[in-house]
Amino acid sequence: MPDAVLVVPPEIEHALIWTCLPVIPPDLPPSIAPRVLQDGLWGFTGSNLPPPSPSTLHECLPALSDWNVTADKLIRSPQGTLEEDELVRQTSSEIDVFVRRRWVESEWETAWFVNPPRLQSVPGLAHIHVFARHKSPEEMGGGY
Repeated sequence: MPDAVLVVPPEIEHALIWTCLPVIPPDLPPSIAPRVLQDGLWGFTGSNLPPPSPSTLHECLPALSDWNVTADKLIRSPQGTLEEDELVRQTSSEIDVFVRRRWVESEWETAWFVNPPRLQSVPGLAHIHVFARHKSPEEMGGGY
């Protein structure tokens, strides 16, 4: 079982997509294997704003202080090259397509991630976390 309980606001849907197939391919390109096996895969859909940047992480840390999370305790991979970033994007493209089909971007905003195998709560049974927020009529262009 997971070490931490995920608490999300009531307006956020937390979905888990379980599969007995590996979500992270076993034949990762060598240039990104250490990064993906350390950090997993992630993505964002349906937002009009750019995705969060790791450079702003320090602004979020105070919200995690109750869990004793500090910058010195974080394990982060170094910034990848443009080529490596593209390989990671390609590696996660099937997940991204699945999320975009299930949570249509005009109606939903999502953040999703796949833990690396070492952090999977059930070894050998991969899963994808999707946090989805249904957009308001104004955000969908309805204006009412």
